[in-house]
Amino acid sequence: FFFSSRRRHTRQRSVSWARRCVQETAPRFDPAHCFEELKDKKVKVEVHGSWFPRHFCGKLHAFCAYVRMLLCALFVIFLRGKFQVVVLDQVPLPIPYIRLFTRAKILFYCHYPDKLLCVERKSWIKRTYRWFLDTIEEHTMAMAHSIVVNSNFTKTVFYSAFQTMAKNRRACICCCKVPKASVLYPAIERGAFDDIKPGSRAKAEDILGLDIEQRESLAAGKLKIICTLNRYERKKNLGLAIEAFGHYLSKLEESEKANAYLIVAGGYDYKVPENVDHYNELLQLANAQKIPPRSIKFMRSISNEARALILQYSKVLLYTPANEHFGIVPLEAMYNKCAVIACNSGGPLETVVDNETGFLLEPDSIKWGDKIYQAFSEDKKIDQLGLAGRSRVIKKFTNEAFADQLDDIIKGMLDPHLRIQQPHLDIISIK
Repeated sequence: FFFSSRRRHTRQRSVSWARRCVQETAPRFDPAHCFEELKDKKVKVEVHGSWFPRHFCGKLHAFCAYVRMLLCALFVIFLRGKFQVVVLDQVPLPIPYIRLFTRAKILFYCHYPDKLLCVERKSWIKRTYRWFLDTIEEHTMAMAHSIVVNSNFTKTVFYSAFQTMAKNRRACICCCKVPKASVLYPAIERGAFDDIKPGSRAKAEDILGLDIEQRESLAAGKLKIICTLNRYERKKNLGLAIEAFGHYLSKLEESEKANAYLIVAGGYDYKVPENVDHYNELLQLANAQKIPPRSIKFMRSISNEARALILQYSKVLLYTPANEHFGIVPLEAMYNKCAVIACNSGGPLETVVDNETGFLLEPDSIKWGDKIYQAFSEDKKIDQLGLAGRSRVIKKFTNEAFADQLDDIIKGMLDPHLRIQQPHLDIISIK
């Protein structure tokens, strides 16, 4: 991150400055489960506090996460040297310590209030435990110099959950002025798709699991590929996509059904019981919908290349979660010229334009199936939706747009003399 009179910089120069000026720290880092930029060490990650357990006998996960994050932050404060900006997300506990021992400005990125993610509070012990954590979360977060959220939907939920900040009170520990939350939309990494070219059609056909007849149909431009990408979790409502596809098939002539193909893909961990159970439930649902096995493909723990190819060859994305905080998948789909059908709630209300880049509907499989049929039936409708979606993403949700907005937010936190004296800054990210 760096600041100068010029707002636009080349990707190469930006990466060079990021390597020099931005340091990523975390209490845990697993190269097998991280972004590609971290796997190839474009950005160095320092791990501190990992020696503290992640839980005690399967309990106190949140408490341990707070302690591990604090240990990581204390290392940064006392041993990392000077820095001007600290970026945190998820756990705000280190904020008062950073304010007390450093002069750095603090940006906190709230993906979603942690207090709302814990819904099971039946026992008085659990309620007391969560009351302390929720109070710490609210009052330490209020001490940040700037707070950003990932969507206007999350912003509404944020102020509903944190009354101290909603009423613009001062944080209790040091009477800090509470900052107003700003919306900073996440961005897609276009290179993840631009750098992966379909190349050999045969390779793509193998990854997509097409049979000989479907490959011929794809070559002739007749195959209609529909996809849904999400984790194998019940809250993601993947069953809606299968039921909608089943209804769509019921509206087609027998000769047309062979050209319809649904891909269900997403994150899967065989160690997570819900992933395993829900995958089997979806298989049973596909059978109950009488969807021919050749017309549906289940893919688990897909690679980045497979993900890119699925979106490049698909014409429609079914994004099934309701009240999603933001949702990056619709943006990736629109960038690849997919029409998006999503629930009319949460983040998609801000990313998908109804009847322009896709359709926003109630989570009703009949309505979704009808819209799939409409999109493919109307002449050139599917292509118009795809082109409009790509144009919207390029304009509002790229790294360039994200960087410009983040640049303004960080500049707003800095003292005027610091902006002039230091054209680039040392920034610490603690996650």
